Amino acid sequence: KAAGYIRWTGPKIMIRTVSRMCWPVPVMTVMIPVRKEFSALMVLMETDTGVLIGADQAGKPGRKSESIAHFVVHSLLEDMHTGAATDRYMADQLILFAALAQGQTEYRIPMVTDHVETNLWLVEKLLGVKTRLQDNCLKVDGIGLHPSGR
Repeated sequence: KAAGYIRWTGPKIMIRTVSRMCWPVPVMTVMIPVRKEFSALMVLMETDTGVLIGADQAGKPGRKSESIAHFVVHSLLEDMHTGAATDRYMADQLILFAALAQGQTEYRIPMVTDHVETNLWLVEKLLGVKTRLQDNCLKVDGIGLHPSGR
């Protein structure tokens, strides 16, 4: 064995599980080594409109590789089936950019999370923008911030 070689089957198990659960849908699987005892898994799918939607989960001692793969795939498939323009992890992160943009931004989110609600509250209070959320359709009236500050 080469020096530093780690004989750990977790990544192979995760990838095999993802492939079995997602077949025949093509997915991109990314293994992120964290420590020799565990790693993180991220899976991405491309929608028919070219949008990448993803899900991930970090490993930790005692968390089985199969359970990580199952969690990631189930989260991803749930988000894909909503027809949303983004996944649950990106939905709240777009709110600030929508609030700073010129005009109205509208996009469908897979679910309303605490992070979405918090970010909507923040941009309303800090920037004075108007936001609306109805049936997972999010609308934000941006302030039109210009890079020069004008």
